[in-house]
Amino acid sequence: MYGIDLHNNKDRYFTIGDNKCQKFAFLPFKRQITVRKVLPVSLELEKFKSEQLNEGEISLHLTDKQESELSALLYNHRREFSLDKEPLGAITGHEVDIILDNERPYQPLLKRPSYTAIPNSREAPEINIKELLDLVVIRRFYIDASGDGLGAALHQVQIINDKPVEGPICFISRKIKPTEARYGASQMECLCLFLALEKLH
Repeated sequence: MYGIDLHNNKDRYFTIGDNKCQKFAFLPFKRQITVRKVLPVSLELEKFKSEQLNEGEISLHLTDKQESELSALLYNHRREFSLDKEPLGAITGHEVDIILDNERPYQPLLKRPSYTAIPNSREAPEINIKELLDLVVIRRFYIDASGDGLGAALHQVQIINDKPVEGPICFISRKIKPTEARYGASQMECLCLFLALEKLH
């Protein structure tokens, strides 16, 4: 067993053991060291850290103060993040019910079965078309005429992201005939409107 003996001599130097040649002195240390305030340790918090946070990995970049504040925050809100008998991370109370179905956003009139080929059933499509027109599903014709051709677009209200949005569903166009090239601007627009009503109505 070894021990260290400090002997004080007249020059206020110290030696270790019997070796008088090697001397050292205690120099005055003027640096002030601030002792950190000792915070009261909660036994429940320490138990929470040892039981609930033992499997977690806290970043090494956090200071001691930040780490203790994070642990206290998790402890204060532990009911939102865990159960009594399960560790932290067993999230409760945030379930979202998602219902998956094949319902279309349109009215049931658009989901009727296809029509049969029986001659007497010809009235059924006409009734369905009339009902669809009464629902104001089809909105507008857009027409345009130029010196080279005629064009029209049929727009319909469509449900996109649960919002009604008007968009094109059909385009038609054709070149003008040599006799039609002599029409004026208003006559050309009327011809284009006639084409749209004839083909798209």
